[in-house]
Amino acid sequence: MFRQYVYQAQIENRSEGVFEGSIELLQAGSVGVSKVIAPQSTYARTRRHISDSDDSVTLFIGRTQGLVIDQAGEQHEFRPGNGFLYYGAIPGLAASSAPISMWGIKVAADRLMTASARTAQPMSISAEQPAMKLITQYLHSFSTVAESSDADVRDAFGMHLSDLLMLIVGTDRDTLELIKGRGLKAARTDVVLRLIAREYASPNLSAERIGLTLGITARQVHRLLEETTKTFYEHLLERRLLEARRLLTDPSCGVLPVTEIAQRTGFVDRTHFNHTFRTRFGETPTDAREAAVRENARRFLGTSIR
Repeated sequence: MFRQYVYQAQIENRSEGVFEGSIELLQAGSVGVSKVIAPQSTYARTRRHISDSDDSVTLFIGRTQGLVIDQAGEQHEFRPGNGFLYYGAIPGLAASSAPISMWGIKVAADRLMTASARTAQPMSISAEQPAMKLITQYLHSFSTVAESSDADVRDAFGMHLSDLLMLIVGTDRDTLELIKGRGLKAARTDVVLRLIAREYASPNLSAERIGLTLGITARQVHRLLEETTKTFYEHLLERRLLEARRLLTDPSCGVLPVTEIAQRTGFVDRTHFNHTFRTRFGETPTDAREAAVRENARRFLGTSIR
């Protein structure tokens, strides 16, 4: 599968037993995204393999450690979050000392090089580089996008990844301005919203904390959200309140005290929770739960309970 979907190469299984691995693939517009899991092995792409004319460029990103890659004198050891820009038109060798997992973002070389201000060359990329942090966070959406039947969603996903990759490689001034106006800001905003949706239950979640994750300042986080018509706090509060309402009206959560539901959704103070919930939904948390109980009973019995 590696030969078919990533690059033609000579592969030697160095693990005990048969070679067992997997590749999940997503075609996002003109960008190919893959999640690779493989056993301890060596991979050699020689000049013979290069004759396949696959000169595309792939950003490999470590999800585990244990893989070392060598191309054109540039050696790189993968660790979670760091990456290596691999050129299909250049011979390369990779060897793993343990089972590995990594991401691959593959784009056509001519598309990348047309916009690049640098000569094509393999390069190691730190996990701390801001664009790499954005890519790593963005890849958390891989499964959701892969399951989507909306071509626009896939195209946007691929465009943002491609734009971020161009920023890593280095672009000319015109392309840089295009990316800043189109992809970088949109990708950063999207990642901020995804982080809020994922981390809302943490009572310590803040713009500062998200900024540290992405390598930007809290002020930049706030500015990114300006065009969404909601502030950081409003996005966070809305996510917490919606989840709290879901738990309060879920019959399977009926034994949970209201205070525990408040804590589970990031609220520290019960009074503040009650006030914001009533402001948002026009009823108290207890009222919402009782109304849900009556509605569920009515549906179950087929009659109104007053």
